[in-house]
Amino acid sequence: MRSKNFVWQVILACTAMCVIHADWPRYLGNNYGQADVKIARSWPSNGPKVLWQQKLGVGYGGACIHNKEVFLLDRVNNEKDVLRCFALGSGKELWSVSFVARGRLSYDGSRSTPAVNDTHVYAFGPFGDIYCVDRKSHKVAWTKSLTKTYGFKIQSIPHRWGFSQSPLLHDGKVILSPCISRRVGLVALDAKTGKEVWNNKEFRGQTYVSPMVYNIGGVEQVVVMVPRTIAGVDPKTGKTLWAYKEYKNPIPIPTITPLGNDRFFITGGYNSGSVVVTISKQNSLYKVKTEKRLKKGAQIHPGVFINNHIYVNLNENANLGSSPPNLACLNSQGKILWESKKGLAIGRGGMITINGLLLILAGQSGKLHLLEPSPAGAKELATAQIFEPSRQNYIWAPIAFSDGKLVIRDQTNLKCLDLK
Repeated sequence: MRSKNFVWQVILACTAMCVIHADWPRYLGNNYGQADVKIARSWPSNGPKVLWQQKLGVGYGGACIHNKEVFLLDRVNNEKDVLRCFALGSGKELWSVSFVARGRLSYDGSRSTPAVNDTHVYAFGPFGDIYCVDRKSHKVAWTKSLTKTYGFKIQSIPHRWGFSQSPLLHDGKVILSPCISRRVGLVALDAKTGKEVWNNKEFRGQTYVSPMVYNIGGVEQVVVMVPRTIAGVDPKTGKTLWAYKEYKNPIPIPTITPLGNDRFFITGGYNSGSVVVTISKQNSLYKVKTEKRLKKGAQIHPGVFINNHIYVNLNENANLGSSPPNLACLNSQGKILWESKKGLAIGRGGMITINGLLLILAGQSGKLHLLEPSPAGAKELATAQIFEPSRQNYIWAPIAFSDGKLVIRDQTNLKCLDLK
């Protein structure tokens, strides 16, 4: 009996350590913007401790974290993309690799979050360049130019905003959805070589949505979104499993939010609104049913699902100047239960959930908010001025969290905060 108890103690201890040090190895981490780690419910008057800070080139690209290393694709002087690696504990830059990538964009700067595994880190530059760097040697393993490979011009990059999606690293493949040429749609490249594995050309149109893997009907699939179609694709073969055409967004940006039981919350800006859908499978056929449609939507960041409720920042271009965008709570059926009307000006800022609490980095004020959400309202537990306020409302980068540390950025500064 003692030996069994000892074994269980070891298992529980190891599990606890895995949870405490859970990585955030890609855009939104491994659990769609959620982490199950206890953090402090209050902060000192000057906010959580800033462990370190690094200056960056102008941009919006977020960080990923793996094995206590932070990876970020920076952009310098419209001349080059720079993949940087920092120590999570100290902020020391451990190494960097530069790639020539000349050009200007509307809203200059970096765009995407890298993806990392034990051996390599992958990044997607705003002009369609994919970079793979060996983590041990810090040497370039391979690069690939989508513009050259698939024969489209830089000028055809939508609205001159550049490629803003983050790479999906899954089952030995790097998956992306450039979708702006008849020659390429959702494409999978071999993670070791960069060679094309499959290319589903059914999807076309400007999209800034990062491909993500979801389990739907017991089947792993990559979800891709373009202006008139959302679809599930077999990550092994590239075959389309289902397509949903009842939600249209001229400029799709947020990923979809899983609600459990094959239900999803889909949102966007530009008067696209939001929908809750159920995806069911009978034999080999999928069916997508619209359960609820809302007029309001979130322009940049997806919602999060906490305790059977959806929390989302309902921001649009139209309401940024007239009134602060609202944090809203929806039930799992998509009904709005409340909206924050005063005091919480989120702008286009991002949010994640940690142990059932909401962490929101406001896009204009530069404030970090810690909230305890519930169907009855949101209680603000703490707030801190982390970055200088930005009149342009440009603090848009996604958030990363690992080992009790929050990694966030504004346009030119990367900071690591201690939330333990």
